[in-house]
Amino acid sequence: MFIDFSKKLEYIASRSRIGLITSHANSDPDALASMIIALRILESLGVESCLAPPEGLSKLSKTILETLGFELIYCPEMHSLDLCFIVDASNPVQLGGYWSLCNKARVKVLVDHHEPSGLADIIELKLIDKNASSTSELMVLIADSLGLKLTPKDATLAALGIIYDSRMFYNASLYTFRAMSLLYDWGCDYSLAAKIIGEKRRIRVEDLSYRVAVIKALSRLRLERACRDLLIVATHIGSYESEVANTLLYIGADIAIVIAERENRARVSIRVSDRALASRINASNLASYIASKFGGEGGGHDRVAMANIVFNGDVEALTDNISRSIQGRVGRICLGEPRVGEG
Repeated sequence: MFIDFSKKLEYIASRSRIGLITSHANSDPDALASMIIALRILESLGVESCLAPPEGLSKLSKTILETLGFELIYCPEMHSLDLCFIVDASNPVQLGGYWSLCNKARVKVLVDHHEPSGLADIIELKLIDKNASSTSELMVLIADSLGLKLTPKDATLAALGIIYDSRMFYNASLYTFRAMSLLYDWGCDYSLAAKIIGEKRRIRVEDLSYRVAVIKALSRLRLERACRDLLIVATHIGSYESEVANTLLYIGADIAIVIAERENRARVSIRVSDRALASRINASNLASYIASKFGGEGGGHDRVAMANIVFNGDVEALTDNISRSIQGRVGRICLGEPRVGEG
């Protein structure tokens, strides 16, 4: 799989001069590491490239860059390009304003580990493996198949991407450990990577804005029940939606839905527990269901997913509607109807 992809990428690169590398909005450590590895790959293949993270990087990603001493080359205003390299994203909405530019590129490339969605149908060259725990590990294995060895600093960043998205190897796959073995050989500082992730958890608990966000989310919480013992919670918040969704799951929710308003859109973060998974409730399929019902696109993984939907109205009413819709849908699944996303 990696060798075949790499040969095709080499061919595409030989006919490309300008490249743009992008990922999902508010790029997390996995997206950041994947973009950096893509940059190194294209540079090694002679393609002049730059990074274009929509809405910038997440707070943790910025901290990682500062700690490791990275200086990134961001894309200037561009009107045309030969190659658009997309990592860690499954649908065009996640790319924000960069999708219109990428869509004009002569060739588009995608590497991702989410459930295939809108992008998979329109990309010329793609490598998608939803069983991989991170996109970073896929990018490491692509680099290796091209004969590219990352620097120790890049290898440490790649390890951070893998550690972050695999949840400290909780969701690890065969590719995860194969990639980590390569990163060790290339000089990654695992102790530093683990320390940064551990520090992130400590800072999050002490950060005032995060604590305010959690308390606000709890004050706006809707609580539903389905399948006898599954607890469904829905709320809305201005920021930290992913972190709040994780927190709701940690304190007892089985399905956590957190809505964040954006300009003319809403971003819906979804998390499901092991108990919900045992009842055939899948976060990625829930995201697809929300997107189909409310207009937009969604996808992700079994436990973690996101939907981007069209929205310009009352967020309280939207939260109520999504909460009731998910309760009804989950209840029907438990009664034996097809799983979410299966008709």
